[in-house]
Amino acid sequence: MQSEAIQTLTARYDLREDRVALDCKIHTGDVETLYFTQRLSCAIVAALVEKVQSDPGRPMINDCLQDEAVSQKPPSDAVKIGDGVRSSWLVTHMHLQDIVSGTRVIFAHDEERGAHLECDEALLRNIIDIFHKAFGLADWPRNVFPSWVSPAKLSASTHLLTN
Repeated sequence: MQSEAIQTLTARYDLREDRVALDCKIHTGDVETLYFTQRLSCAIVAALVEKVQSDPGRPMINDCLQDEAVSQKPPSDAVKIGDGVRSSWLVTHMHLQDIVSGTRVIFAHDEERGAHLECDEALLRNIIDIFHKAFGLADWPRNVFPSWVSPAKLSASTHLLTN
């Protein structure tokens, strides 16, 4: 199976398809739209969470790591779907491969085609965040996400007392 390298991606919810769509600019400059069902999206999130979760018994560590990864992400332009040729396909499964620089995430369709990202832990955490936001757009339940993905932030009116 040949796999295209993803350079940039933008998530959205496609109401007509009832699927999360990732619009991906690949290394050739073309745009591919990858569609994810709710069931597969939940399985992907669970696998990514398992991969990055440093200590499930200590959620504060994951809370800090997640917050740092998301806040340190450099801004990028959204992938624009132009009038040119673009490809779209349904992702049927995901592979995770350990590589020297981290993890290769491969989204595939029945071993016929694929698209991949080479990720360090921060990028894996950003992908989890992207799916978390996409689940919100889709109005899908977020119970697959641990609390550290979107921790409750203290409001400005909250006071902390220390002794």
